[in-house]
Amino acid sequence: MPHLVKMDKKYRKKGLTLIGCERQGTSVEKVQAFAEKHDIEFPLTQGTTRPDGGGGLPHMVVFDVEGNCVFSGHPASDECEGAIKDALKAAKGDEDSGSSSGLATRSDLVPERSWTNTDGNKLVASLVSVDGDSGTFRKSNGQTFPYAISKLSDADQKIIQEATAAVAK
Repeated sequence: MPHLVKMDKKYRKKGLTLIGCERQGTSVEKVQAFAEKHDIEFPLTQGTTRPDGGGGLPHMVVFDVEGNCVFSGHPASDECEGAIKDALKAAKGDEDSGSSSGLATRSDLVPERSWTNTDGNKLVASLVSVDGDSGTFRKSNGQTFPYAISKLSDADQKIIQEATAAVAK
């Protein structure tokens, strides 16, 4: 697992999204404890099957910007890292050409920044959308969560008002 944590940290800001899949029936509590112990920041899910139906653990599947499987195998292999680099390169190319598809392209209302709530606590995330008084935020690991905009500092609320007004134009 340490190699996946390292890979996540290395490629996250370039647009890679890792999703860990537990496939052996481990309890949610044990999966959460494992994630905390190993500093896993990417999302984890349970009870999945692989698109290629193959076996072997650990196993990684890499998809390109079109959703095609471009690699299926051991995550520590050279081929895996090469497939990731190629997929990120292709996503970057799509982003540069103005395409709305690709791993590195996001349509966030407000890009990732540090937000401060009324208690002075800080959180780094991007603002994805606003629905009434609730905003949907995304952490750098891809995890999204709702948060009441009224609980943010006045300055942060103003940034959100300006961003939503700009989209409404």
